[in-house]
Amino acid sequence: MIQSGVKLLVKAVVTGFGLSLGGAIFKKIQERIGLAEKEKKESDADTVAARDGATDPELQLQN
Repeated sequence: MIQSGVKLLVKAVVTGFGLSLGGAIFKKIQERIGLAEKEKKESDADTVAARDGATDPELQLQN
């Protein structure tokens, strides 16, 4: 039983490392393969507000 838990943990760590490494490699080569996005400059406050659903003034709690 313990061995299966350890195997799961090892698989999760290896998968996380692989995804992280793949993301870092993609960021380095995205311009070469034509997938680079043009960055538009936004303030940090705008970026946080856009990602944070709690700042939506239309957001209402449903009962």
